Amino acid sequence: MIKIDSNLFIRIISSFLLFLFFAFFFFFYIDSIKYLVTFLYLLILIEIILYFKKNYKLFFLITYVLFSFILIQLYFLNYFQKEIFILWIIIITFFDTISYLFGSMFGKKRILPKISPNKTYLGFIFGFFITIFSSLIYNFYIPVMETLNLIIFVIIIILSGFVGDIVESIFKRLSGIKNSSNLIPGHGGFFDRFDSYIGSAYL
Repeated sequence: MIKIDSNLFIRIISSFLLFLFFAFFFFFYIDSIKYLVTFLYLLILIEIILYFKKNYKLFFLITYVLFSFILIQLYFLNYFQKEIFILWIIIITFFDTISYLFGSMFGKKRILPKISPNKTYLGFIFGFFITIFSSLIYNFYIPVMETLNLIIFVIIIILSGFVGDIVESIFKRLSGIKNSSNLIPGHGGFFDRFDSYIGSAYL
């Protein structure tokens, strides 16, 4: 029997609205994308200060986020390419959405039940392969890089984003909270929604 998460519909709607917003921004304001990213990091840091426990672990979490911010600003300064950046966004968005969808509906065996109980092996597997397949289709119509390089790129982004998600989950468990805030319906907070991007920025 398929188990449907009651939060799934709200999550899909809010994800769709976020996607429309970012798509609009990419098409019309791509040159200002670094300012939007800076604003998102600021919101995440505010969530951390307001909702996470004030102890020595908070220093490590803030350092982790700030270092990710520095790296992505360096990327904008020295290596930014519109096509690759958009592909990066698509990869993480697709993987997060597909893995959550299949994990919620069909997943049973959890990967790290004590740290991130919503992550299942089945969700990860479906998200992994469907994201690679979708990226290959995207690259066919909008060529970004050679096929082998693309597959390696997608795998690295998926794995680093997954690690970023786990890092946030660990700090949430240490602080005894479920979500970083409740500002995004169906997702929680901005840290919850963009934790994978923060982790993958390290690469």
